[in-house]
Amino acid sequence: LGRTRLVASTPEVSSKALSAVSAPAIDVPQTIVPTEEKKTPLLRKVFSPLFIRWSFVAAGCTSTWLLNNVFGLGPVIGCGSVLVFNALFLPQHLIIPATCGSFTGMASDLVLPTITASIAAGYICGYMLDLYNNQKWFNGCGGRLGMIAQSACTVHFIAQKVFPSLLGFSVAATAASMGEIEPAVESATETAALVNLNAYVMEKAKAWSVLKTWVIFTMVGGFFMRLWQFVFKRTTARLGSPVMSVGMTGVTMGLLFPPQAAAAAIGGSFCAMASKDVLPTLRALGLVLAFTGVWQFIFTGVLYGGWAGKLGTSALVANLIYRAVANRRKRKQEANKPFAEESQASYVTERKPSYM
Repeated sequence: LGRTRLVASTPEVSSKALSAVSAPAIDVPQTIVPTEEKKTPLLRKVFSPLFIRWSFVAAGCTSTWLLNNVFGLGPVIGCGSVLVFNALFLPQHLIIPATCGSFTGMASDLVLPTITASIAAGYICGYMLDLYNNQKWFNGCGGRLGMIAQSACTVHFIAQKVFPSLLGFSVAATAASMGEIEPAVESATETAALVNLNAYVMEKAKAWSVLKTWVIFTMVGGFFMRLWQFVFKRTTARLGSPVMSVGMTGVTMGLLFPPQAAAAAIGGSFCAMASKDVLPTLRALGLVLAFTGVWQFIFTGVLYGGWAGKLGTSALVANLIYRAVANRRKRKQEANKPFAEESQASYVTERKPSYM
């Protein structure tokens, strides 16, 4: 006879099993207890990532503007100092926004007359930065951030002329906001303008000297930036970052050379920020740097009076022209490649020995 093995069960298990077998299934309506809706804190709404990013752009703009126009360091050393601080201490996702704002703060007090105007231009630059990023305009090209700063500065300048009392743009309306803060150095020019043809009136010898200065020191600044990046990128990422390299170029060149030469040098460092896809070789970099110096000379009377982003715009124009020419040449080579292979094959056929 087979033996049946009995397994003892606990009262809890047996009661559950019995209830599952004997008790009929009854659908009991569940009462939904309304829970309190999760509300986003007010501070989180106010200090959104967008607002924080734009605020760092404005902070970079205002700090550079103060170092430039109030404390008398000039745009090159002022911008370079802020960039070094950004590269060393800011979170990675805020370095580029603050750097772009710093380029906007390179404007003179003729273009951004008050600290209130510099803050407003910083927030405009924040909007422009997001616009360029969303549209992916000029990605990888040197001078892109300078172009963004120039766009913000131009929008602000036009708004200042069209709506002089808007956001305290006019000098008279915001003189009280300056308080005891007065520019430490007076600007060499009298007025800022989108175009000033009188700036091109110069003797031939002087024009040639100015052109040589732009080209030579643009190349010096660009290669110095790349050299710094090559040496220090193997130590720490922050010391060898493009922002740190441009910042040290600005500080070094601003301390060693006169203002015009230093401006050309930091403009060259803007050009050297291009990716390897745009400037793959040192030869390409040198060619575009020289071309950038030429464009800086051409823009002498354009965006006149200490315009922010003017150097970066020159670098961007040179980058775009080089990229367009390189892409056209590449397409032409690819189009001629089948014909070259066909001609090579026919040449080999014609050269075959008679015994083959």
